[in-house]
Amino acid sequence: MSEPEALSPPTTPMPEISAGVDRVSLAAQGALGVIGIAVVVESTRLNLWTTFGPGPGFFPFVLGAGLVLLAATWAAQTVRSMRAERGAGAATTATPDEDRQEQQLAAEAAPDGAAGKSHALAIIISLVILAAILNFVGFQLSMLAFLIFHLRILGRNRWRVTVPLALVGSVGAFHLFSDLLLVPLPYSALPALAQIGL
Repeated sequence: MSEPEALSPPTTPMPEISAGVDRVSLAAQGALGVIGIAVVVESTRLNLWTTFGPGPGFFPFVLGAGLVLLAATWAAQTVRSMRAERGAGAATTATPDEDRQEQQLAAEAAPDGAAGKSHALAIIISLVILAAILNFVGFQLSMLAFLIFHLRILGRNRWRVTVPLALVGSVGAFHLFSDLLLVPLPYSALPALAQIGL
């Protein structure tokens, strides 16, 4: 009498989950791209350059163009990963045991749909908060908090990577535009912070 075959554990339907996460990511990328294009268009209505140097539209133009470039790069990475998943799913010749192991590893490594949606939502909300507090808290502190949030919390980078990048992107960028390019960036509206140069 032969022993009954062991029932294989149910596998997680990874293609459906990753497809949902990719759709949310593409929607977030499209929203960021539209915002960047709107900033670029509005900044061209101001003077980009004057006889004394950069005009009032120069800094928004650079930020808008950078946002469009980052959104396009992110979208290209998402589309490439979607194509790779589809190609791997169509061309797989693995045995059932190997296929089960690959699906289990993918299930452990990939975020579920809720995590992917919350990640994309966190990016959009952080941009809205940054725009809301920029003039009140000042460029340096608000951008420092924004970069730490994205590098450390969302990106899960180490502190030795997060802190230097965040300081360069906030304090360094502030002095680059204010001192070198003569483009004024907002100081904090709080007197105690403004007195120490923040």
